[in-house]
Amino acid sequence: MGEALPVVVPAAETVRGRARLMRAARARGTAAGELRMATVRRLSEMLGLGPDAPRAAVVAAVAGRTGRGANDVDELLYGTDPPDDAALVTLATALDELEETTKGRR
Repeated sequence: MGEALPVVVPAAETVRGRARLMRAARARGTAAGELRMATVRRLSEMLGLGPDAPRAAVVAAVAGRTGRGANDVDELLYGTDPPDDAALVTLATALDELEETTKGRR
């Protein structure tokens, strides 16, 4: 359990602050990992797979729901670290689009 804070800090402010620290440290891999982990968690929940679903099960379920190729889904959710900030932004956008597509095909 965390320590009581003397003030309430809005979540968005906390996220922006953490993002600035990651950017300053050029921690694209860490940022990409956080984005991917959150997306996998939400997709697993959305698809009824549970929080500990194996990678192959998540990829197969998302590919089946969206009609995308399994290799494409696997690369988005578990792929290599982005080489630069522009690629990180592209990854974040692609993850958002994957979630929206998955959500829309029920």
